[in-house]
Amino acid sequence: MWPGAVLILLGVALTTVAADASWLEQAVDRYPLIISAGGLLLAWRFRRSRVGAVLLGLVLVDHLLRPSDVDSGGIVLLLGIGVLAVLKDRGLFSWLGALQALGLGLAMAVGLAIRHHGVPWTWTPLPGWVPPDWLDLSRGAVVAGVLSLSATLLMAIRRSHPVEKGLFWTVVAVLLALSQGADSVGSTVHVAVGTLVLALAVVEMSYAMAFRDELTGLPARRALWQEIDSAGRSYAVAMVDVDHFKKFNDRHGHDVGDQILRLVAAQLGKVTGGGRAFRYGGEEFTVVFPGKGRDEALPHLEELRRRIDASRFAVRRVGRPRTPPAVKKTKKRPPRRLSVTVSIGVAERSEKAPTGEAVVKRADKALYRAKKAGRNRVAK
Repeated sequence: MWPGAVLILLGVALTTVAADASWLEQAVDRYPLIISAGGLLLAWRFRRSRVGAVLLGLVLVDHLLRPSDVDSGGIVLLLGIGVLAVLKDRGLFSWLGALQALGLGLAMAVGLAIRHHGVPWTWTPLPGWVPPDWLDLSRGAVVAGVLSLSATLLMAIRRSHPVEKGLFWTVVAVLLALSQGADSVGSTVHVAVGTLVLALAVVEMSYAMAFRDELTGLPARRALWQEIDSAGRSYAVAMVDVDHFKKFNDRHGHDVGDQILRLVAAQLGKVTGGGRAFRYGGEEFTVVFPGKGRDEALPHLEELRRRIDASRFAVRRVGRPRTPPAVKKTKKRPPRRLSVTVSIGVAERSEKAPTGEAVVKRADKALYRAKKAGRNRVAK
């Protein structure tokens, strides 16, 4: 969550310290549209329809705020972001993606029409004690903001994706923009911050797709080579393989195999000694120990192997009914519990293995020796 938080604080600082600066007024005439264009390009390239829809809404809000004193577009945008947070991304120019953007734009137009034709309660300021005096928002903005913040925060926790987190901070930016009032530099600054947060979220999402394994949540092989390249002249690499994994798949099915990989990955993520775990491929994982030699890494790998060996994994039954049966069974079948073991091979950078590829090959050979010696052991 921290990149969005940093940008929000930067926007608040700019509108507080440099609100009357001429350079800031000149900047807001140019850069928001440039940022919006860049964000829309990223949303199109990475098929993020929700980001594209909200970016278009932010552009409309900025133009609605500047010439008039209505915040109807902002209120509808807040509610729209909350709805979009629950939906899924589509292609920006697919019919569902276009529907998201079109629906948000039409809703904002309807909000503007409602403002001119009634519902005065929505635009009545709240009492001075809520919100604070410095946050000048109408009742409609506060209600829409609370609903949207709740929806985006819930989805950010549930999905833990950069886009959902970006939508949360965009809601904060829109609320700050509305509090600045019409035709102000501060409103445009906060809209630009919200746009930048979304563009950064798309970049983070693309990075996660390239460098993180979706099944286990561990960094993927591309991140492994990046870690090795930055490890310096002293490091150790361990190759970890799940024993008898093919038998698990053949006997229990691929769903159980995926559960085993996730649970082993969770244990690998707790490795001590400063090691960092990666998904190498299939049932193989890699652990890198920057600044450590092979002998220094061995005790931590042995502890890891014993911890996985002592674990018992409860297998979740696949295909359980969504609703319980009308008649409860008298005896409840206990969940299946499986034990898993791993074999580990470790090598270190040396004159005979000066590159990362050479170290990984040596660790792979050590892994082969560990399996040949009877599995469930650490070899060097």
